[in-house]
Amino acid sequence: MFLSGDFHYEYTECDKYGGRWRVAVPSSPDKCKGGSPPAAERGPDCSFTCGPGEVLDITTQVCVPCPAGTYSLGGGVRFEDFTSLPSGFSINNENPRLRNSEPAAVTTDTTPQPPVNCSS
Repeated sequence: MFLSGDFHYEYTECDKYGGRWRVAVPSSPDKCKGGSPPAAERGPDCSFTCGPGEVLDITTQVCVPCPAGTYSLGGGVRFEDFTSLPSGFSINNENPRLRNSEPAAVTTDTTPQPPVNCSS
């Protein structure tokens, strides 16, 4: 029997019709014995994208909010590693202790800085 944990989904490359297929790929070579994976299913057109803050769930083929700690600008790219600031992102520093003040200057300088003691 082929169980859902025995495979994961992947999309094929875009075909000449501008579409792709969602196919089940066994998690290991011996998982196909004694059963069949789910049939291939037509996926969203290759031009389809989710909106900012969303990612396409390959299992349901529906746009869902990005998991905590990740973000997408839309267009099918999900950012999970923020060791450097991805293109299109900016940093906005504000001092929550100052009321009715203008926000601090926006910067995109991602040069590592020494830690700041925030316990005071």
